[in-house]
Amino acid sequence: YLRSPLNNYPYTTEEQADLYAALLDELGVDKVVCVGGSAGGPSAYAFAARHPKRTAALINIVAISGTKVEAPGSPLAGVDANGNFPLSARIFNAIITDPVSSRLAWWSMQDVSVTLDSAMTQMATFTAEEREREKKRIMANATLVHAVQTMALRGAMPFGPRWSGNLNDIYCQSNMTLPLCEIRVPTMVLHDGHAGSNGVPLDNAIRAKKLIPHTALKDEDFIVVEDGWHLLWLAPDWDQLAARQVAFSKKHFAEA
Repeated sequence: YLRSPLNNYPYTTEEQADLYAALLDELGVDKVVCVGGSAGGPSAYAFAARHPKRTAALINIVAISGTKVEAPGSPLAGVDANGNFPLSARIFNAIITDPVSSRLAWWSMQDVSVTLDSAMTQMATFTAEEREREKKRIMANATLVHAVQTMALRGAMPFGPRWSGNLNDIYCQSNMTLPLCEIRVPTMVLHDGHAGSNGVPLDNAIRAKKLIPHTALKDEDFIVVEDGWHLLWLAPDWDQLAARQVAFSKKHFAEA
């Protein structure tokens, strides 16, 4: 997603986790609190399992924890076991990565209201009335509007330079088993209660709770935010949730 070239596509989740460890070596960092989210969740789980001595704690937010296949009708459905996409997906990829198309999409999403409409339609199960109420709440808060502009727009767009990373994730997630049972580090899992068709279903959090040993993932550190959706940092009580994550991180980093 950060425009790194994928010279040996596809990279597995395990390879991604090991690259994190290599980056820490390069930076001279011994130990971290590893935080994953959404499609970054699998490599965060893998890092904690494969590099426990370097993981003071793990926090995963609306994270994928196992196989997630693109739904029929998605322009990116149908990837095969070698990471090859069907012709329809390759045509879509060519369009979305074209510099002009990518830039036009970026410009069209500068309107935060439009971005929220699009995101919630795909990633939340809100009714039309609930979606409008949630959008009004966010748009009335300058801090949240700024967060959408900086994190969602500048962090994820334009699509073109970042698209190969997205395709790599879709391939990995199409048939994925993570070493959740091997995680021994203190773990916190947060998930939304309104996961839409293009979000991350709640069963991913439930799978993590079932398979990660209770000594690592305690009941009080498994949090479902009932009024949240995929962009969980926009939830009404995010300030309190963020404070819990900070306290969790400080506690376990000090004990590591």
